[in-house]
Amino acid sequence: LEDFLHQHKLDLSWDRTAVQRIREAAEEAKINLSEHRKVRIHLPKIAVEDGNEFDLDMVIHREVLERLTDDLVDRTVGTIERIFDQSGIESNQIDQLLMVGGQSRMPLVRKKVEAFLGRAPNHSVHPELAVGVGAAIMAHSLERAGQGSVELLDVLPMGIGLSRADGGMELLFSRYQRLPSECSRILTTYRDGQNTLLLKVYQGDSDTVAANSLLGTFLFSGLRDAAAGEVEIEVRFKVNGEGILRLEARDMSTGEAVNARLKMGENRPRRIPKPTPPQAAPPPILPSPIEMGSSSLANSIAGHAPSSDLDPEMTINTDNGLRYESTWQRLIRWFKSLV
Repeated sequence: LEDFLHQHKLDLSWDRTAVQRIREAAEEAKINLSEHRKVRIHLPKIAVEDGNEFDLDMVIHREVLERLTDDLVDRTVGTIERIFDQSGIESNQIDQLLMVGGQSRMPLVRKKVEAFLGRAPNHSVHPELAVGVGAAIMAHSLERAGQGSVELLDVLPMGIGLSRADGGMELLFSRYQRLPSECSRILTTYRDGQNTLLLKVYQGDSDTVAANSLLGTFLFSGLRDAAAGEVEIEVRFKVNGEGILRLEARDMSTGEAVNARLKMGENRPRRIPKPTPPQAAPPPILPSPIEMGSSSLANSIAGHAPSSDLDPEMTINTDNGLRYESTWQRLIRWFKSLV
C-alpha cells in the first residue's frame, strides 16, 4: 500500500475491495516464497481515478519477507526454549522434532529451528496433515488400549489451585499433570454455627491468584451447626481425560454428602443506571412551509444554510396537531425568510 501510494499518489487503504485483493495476493506470495526466491504480484485495475485505470505490479523477494517476519520467528524459537525449560529436558534428549503447520515450510523457520536444535527437523510427515495423522493415531490407540499399542497421554496445559487467605495459590494439580487425576483437601469452619464455605478455584502458573484466571467459585451449604473448627469437609477434586474438573464434598464426621454449587457472578456489584437527562424544550410554533417549485436559486442554498437549521427531522405544532417537516421543507422555509 505504501509503495502504491508513493508511486501513484493513490491511497488504497480506504478501498475494502482493493485491500481484500491485496491481502489474498500477499498470502499467495508468502506461500510461493517458500519455494521461490522471488514472486511477482500483478493485480490489474486495482484502482480507477479520473477515468484512468491503475495496476498493482511489483516483485517481492524472499529476503523482504524474512526481514518483515524475523521477530515473529524469533518469538517461535523463544517458545520452544520455554517449553524445554518447563519440561526439564535438554534439546539433545529429543529423538525427533516434527514440523507441524503450513508455516513450517518457510525456510527461515526451518533454519532457525535447526540452529537451535543443532540438527535438522524431521520433515517426513506432511506439515498440513500432521494434526490429522496424530488424531488418527490417537483413535487407534484408544481402540487398542491394553494391547501393546502406543499410548498417548493427556496432560493439563496449566496448573489448577485454590485461593489462600494471603492471596497466594495452593496448587492442586501441577502443569503437565497426567490425566485423569484427582486429589483431596480438608476444609474446616472458622466460626461457631457456620453453615456455608466458599472455595475459589484458579487456573494458572503464578504463585498469586491475582495473576491467574478464576475457573469458578464453589459454595458448600447445609453444614451442620457446630463450634468453629469442629466441622471438617473433605473436598475431592477430579479432572477427567478431557480436562473437566468436578468436585465432591462430604462431612468427615457423618460421611454425608455436602451440597456444592457453582456461583456465576452473584457477588458482582450492580451498575447504577445514570439518571435520564431532562428533555429539551419543545421547538417553538412555526408557520407552515409554503409550496415552491425547484429553481436554480433554491437548489443552490443547501450549502449556505446554517447548520442549526439542517437537522434531519423535526416535529412542529400546527392547528391540525403534530406533523413531520422534512429537511427540504425546512430549507424552503429558511429561504422564504431571506426573501
